[in-house]
Amino acid sequence: MGRKPMTSFDSFAEQYAKTMGDTGDYTHRKTINPTLFKAIGNFKGKVIYDIGCGNGYIAKKLAREGAKEVRAPDISKKLISIAKNEYENPGNKIKYFVSEASDFSNLPKNHFDLIIMNMSIHYIKDFEKFARV
Repeated sequence: MGRKPMTSFDSFAEQYAKTMGDTGDYTHRKTINPTLFKAIGNFKGKVIYDIGCGNGYIAKKLAREGAKEVRAPDISKKLISIAKNEYENPGNKIKYFVSEASDFSNLPKNHFDLIIMNMSIHYIKDFEKFARV
């Protein structure tokens, strides 16, 4: 707590955001997203925590398609800035912020209906700590 996240993601944030765009790249749209959204199921009206949101393309899809609220953290300050400033925020439902994946200290208790983590679990340094929270 109070420690500034360290990341190399800022160094390629612009290229990543350009590649992913507003809907994800081809591989995500054709293979990853269908599996992810099948696992998620009906998320309409739900409050969702999208850990490691990157440029926020999944958070935007969730907000556009009926989520009540999406909290979307990422460790990269630059990716969060891109998500906030270069893409729409459907219904103003998305709250982006910079945070390490295992830092839940500033989150309300029992607030989320669903927590997702797409393509970022392998970056967790202390998985046991993360899993206990």
